[in-house]
Amino acid sequence: MNELISVIITTYKREMPILKRAIDSIINQSYQEIEVLIINDFYPYKEQIDKLINSFNEINFTIQVFHNSQNKGACYSRNIGIKNAQGKYIAFLDDDDEWKSEKLQEQYSLMKENTAMVYCSGLNIYVNGKTSEMTFIKGYPKEKQLEKLLSCNYMGGCSFPLIKTDILRKLEGFDESLPSSQDFDLWIRITETYNVSFINKPLVLYHIMPDSITRSDTKRIKGFYIILKKHKKLYNKYPKSAVQIYNSIITVNIEHKKYLKTILPFIKSFAFFPHNLSIISFWFSILIQKSFNHKDKNRKN
Repeated sequence: MNELISVIITTYKREMPILKRAIDSIINQSYQEIEVLIINDFYPYKEQIDKLINSFNEINFTIQVFHNSQNKGACYSRNIGIKNAQGKYIAFLDDDDEWKSEKLQEQYSLMKENTAMVYCSGLNIYVNGKTSEMTFIKGYPKEKQLEKLLSCNYMGGCSFPLIKTDILRKLEGFDESLPSSQDFDLWIRITETYNVSFINKPLVLYHIMPDSITRSDTKRIKGFYIILKKHKKLYNKYPKSAVQIYNSIITVNIEHKKYLKTILPFIKSFAFFPHNLSIISFWFSILIQKSFNHKDKNRKN
């Protein structure tokens, strides 16, 4: 007999056709032993969302809607879903993403007694309709999973895993104090203690939206610093992983020509000397390149 999966959608100011697209992808799942919990984090949309949910007829599962009285954030809302879920497993779906019809069935089939989480790959869907496979999402041998994860969130966002409910509750869900990287933090805490499995299939359609939090570089960088501090013991154990995070912070700042903001992570990386030699080399190559570009501009002038 199949076991109940609770699907949690958090939504904030999302247009109804896009939210409907996400719900339709749940309705079309080949695995049908599910319940859906929608947490609305923008109360003025209450009437529109209730009307949308009432429009779904002849579905084989229940849809519950929770309306936050004020904006509380996606992770607060996900934690409300975790608290109210009745299923043995939980799958999160961002309100602007979709699942392929076999997503839950494939993950459930791989879920074993000693497995806490099964994640999968996905496809990027751009506004212009183009697609690309998410090559950064990968699988690693168990002995390498945590070290590699500390370097980079290769497990993707919230729409990708299927997770055991009791483990999410033991870990107290998402850390609401983090400004970003809340999923990254939770995957670290799960992988540190439990077994995780990977399906190398693009089962999630990840829509690249202009309002994605991952586009907020300030929050992203702040989140990286908090992750480094929160998991300091792990990063001391895996110093190369810490260096990779500092390198990510430096890269984001360079991409936006915030060169002065590369100095702090560069200095902090010295705590992991000599593993930071790659950063030192990278940092100086950027400075040399910037210097040459400056000279070229002067010659043209």
